[in-house]
Amino acid sequence: MGCFARVAVPCPECLRPIEFQSKGQEWGNYTLANAPWEVLQDVNRHSPVACTHCGTPVEIKFIPVAVRAT
Repeated sequence: MGCFARVAVPCPECLRPIEFQSKGQEWGNYTLANAPWEVLQDVNRHSPVACTHCGTPVEIKFIPVAVRAT
C-alpha cells in the first residue's frame, strides 16, 4: 500500500465534509480549492462516495474552462 492524498469536499445536502482519496503523485490533506491537479485527476477513483452523515452519494464533476490568451 502506498500513500494517498485526502481531499475534503462538503456534502451538497448537509454540508459536512466528505473525504475523497487520490493516488495522485502528491499526497497530503487538501480541499477542492487547494488540491493540485495531479491529485484531482484521480479523486473519483472510489466514486460515488456516500456521505457518512446523511448518506448522499457524491461524485466530483469537473467543468472545462476556456482559457483565452490576451
